[in-house]
Amino acid sequence: MRLAHHEVVIALREPFVSNTGVTTEVRQRVVELAWGGLRGLGTARDADPGELDACAPALAGASPYGLRAALDALPDIGPAARSAVDMALHDLLGKATGRPLRHLLGLDGLPVPPTALSIGACPDDELVRRGRALAHWPVLKLKLTPGDDGSRAGVLRSVYPGRIRVDGNGSWDRDQALRVAEELHRHDVELLEQPVAPGRLDDLRHVHERSPVPVFADEDCATADDVLRLRGHVDGVNIK
Repeated sequence: MRLAHHEVVIALREPFVSNTGVTTEVRQRVVELAWGGLRGLGTARDADPGELDACAPALAGASPYGLRAALDALPDIGPAARSAVDMALHDLLGKATGRPLRHLLGLDGLPVPPTALSIGACPDDELVRRGRALAHWPVLKLKLTPGDDGSRAGVLRSVYPGRIRVDGNGSWDRDQALRVAEELHRHDVELLEQPVAPGRLDDLRHVHERSPVPVFADEDCATADDVLRLRGHVDGVNIK
């Protein structure tokens, strides 16, 4: 099995704004595994090229039918690089067997969960325009910034009948977060993601225990160990 990788840069149609900055493009590292005349593809953001190069010797004698052993043989690499290789191996397995992965994983017939589409920080008139244009989308995630009080969810709700989620990206202290949560509850927002800065677990739990809107962790959940660490502090976690 041969491993190759390259970067793909995708320019966004519109800049995406949040309290972490302005994003105008997305960079993805694409992994290609060649085996038996077939090609498996995987991708991840921020996958380290050097870590991917280090995987090549471990995969040289692997086959997609030994997927688990191949993953176990990988060197100590970060989750982004491991994820890209994992995807490529699964893609290769599906192509080698001539079956969709949903069949191989026993998932055939199950519904596909809806994916939230994110709307960045923007003026109210722009939010109205986007909300109307995305009225067909089942779930929208609204990014809020430190200056927001939650009322922008009402602006979106005025033109959008579907499910709304809000991502605070750690914008508020715990008292501000609770005031925002009360406002979001008025507009039937189904969850509030990362209302306080990551690392402040006591504040996160304080908000979770008092918020009328379910509270989810995002930046505070980076590894599998964090899931257990967050037990009792949130209603759920965002997994990427």
